[in-house]
Amino acid sequence: MHTLRIVFQWIASDKSLAPATWGLVIITAVLVADGWRKSNEQRERWKLEDERWKREREPLAIVELGKASEESNEMAFACFNLGTTTFFLKWMTVTAQDGRRQEIRLPPEIVLPGKSAKVGYDPRHLLGMFGESTQFKEANAVFVIRGATGDVSTEPVWFYLSYGSKGFGCEWREGRLADRQPGTVVFPARVIP
Repeated sequence: MHTLRIVFQWIASDKSLAPATWGLVIITAVLVADGWRKSNEQRERWKLEDERWKREREPLAIVELGKASEESNEMAFACFNLGTTTFFLKWMTVTAQDGRRQEIRLPPEIVLPGKSAKVGYDPRHLLGMFGESTQFKEANAVFVIRGATGDVSTEPVWFYLSYGSKGFGCEWREGRLADRQPGTVVFPARVIP
């Protein structure tokens, strides 16, 4: 009891003012440093959340090449929406190995998540005139799609083509010329629904 009274007297005296002030200064500095650390952690969390949100909102698509119908050999592309947001098709760029390039503005078809859009294409103009001596020509198609966060390009879809067997028309196959090795089984293109 005597010790407790001495402690209370010391706290009430002028001698305790300096240590108490320094104690408050130290505690305030610790709290300010902790608040600064926590605010930096929160800023980092917000930054990561913003990046994640942006990645989730970017359109995600894959393009498949196939035939337009079972009866014909007309080329068609299917652009599948694999993401969680809606996008629309903007244009398609087809580039041949000889530098020929065609940009086709597509009608703005809206593609919902889990759905696809079908785009027909006639590759005959890539062969050009008087190119009958060219056995095969390699080309690729890239779609540009527009979503909520802006434009995104798909991965290129490769194909190769040649003049038809009767001198007119066009025959095409999916893939690259390097894939066309002796003994390789070439499967017919599937019909795009």
